[in-house]
Amino acid sequence: MKITQPSIKDVNNLVDFNIKMAKETENKILNKKIVTKGVSEVLNDTTLGYYVIAKNKNTILGSLMITYEWSDWRNGMFWWIQSVYVEKEYRKQGVYKKMYSYIKDKALKDSSCTCLLYTSPSPRDATLSRVAGWGWKKKGGGGGGGGGGGGG
Repeated sequence: MKITQPSIKDVNNLVDFNIKMAKETENKILNKKIVTKGVSEVLNDTTLGYYVIAKNKNTILGSLMITYEWSDWRNGMFWWIQSVYVEKEYRKQGVYKKMYSYIKDKALKDSSCTCLLYTSPSPRDATLSRVAGWGWKKKGGGGGGGGGGGGG
């Protein structure tokens, strides 16, 4: 399995993953045309964020997206992990773990102050926060500590 950043030719896979993820996690039907434009924007403008994909030969097994949020309180950048999707037949095989390891290494090199994972079992408990040292800590609503109270 190889972890890498996709090219524009991978846009259809990323769009499909986003549509499947929205249906599976929130029972939402997304507009494919809008999602295609949104994914393409990120692929063409790294200031918006970037995608990471897990590949096995020519098959994309999963993906995630990183977006950024500046924290004036911490004088550093938060990275949000969003749009995580792994094809059902490849789940529980370490695909997300390898993608996470890739972005963790990249974040540490880029001096990201925190990495946040947006989860969505329900909108009320939507955030897990990654703090210095990279240990998980639940983050309540309200942003306490600046930067990081949002990111869907």
